[in-house]
Amino acid sequence: MAERAEAGVRQALYDLHRYLSDQLAPMMVTDAVELLLRCPPQLVANEIQGWVDAQFRSPDHGLTVSDCVYHAMKKIHLMAEFDLIEKQTLESYMEGLGEIVIGFCPEADRDFLRNNLARLGQVDDATASPVACHSPATAPRPMSEMLQTPLGPGRDGRDIVL
Repeated sequence: MAERAEAGVRQALYDLHRYLSDQLAPMMVTDAVELLLRCPPQLVANEIQGWVDAQFRSPDHGLTVSDCVYHAMKKIHLMAEFDLIEKQTLESYMEGLGEIVIGFCPEADRDFLRNNLARLGQVDDATASPVACHSPATAPRPMSEMLQTPLGPGRDGRDIVL
């Protein structure tokens, strides 16, 4: 029975790793995360550390350790934001997990990460995210102007295939 439980935890950790790498959707890892929430936070922290280490195997990753740790914690927190995991249970677990993973970062980055982790879930990122604004140089032309544009020599638009 213990071997079966261990295999389930190993699979849950593997699924978490794939979720952090955007290989699995949140709904696909709900059961895995629920199982991991019953495990010591150090176990999940070890998996996050392994995932962070894997990010640095790519020569042009352009990330810091704190970027990767925040990404992992945000992805886990999204499970509550999407109402896949009970929010209070997840946030309670993440407090302990956060204290462990902050230790993975260089000393100079820890306060910054700690502050960012404390704000997880306080702002709806979907509505607070910056958007790409069109400048006058790149703004689309008005439809009336586009309709006045000739189609080209000998083209009347009747042969356009959609």
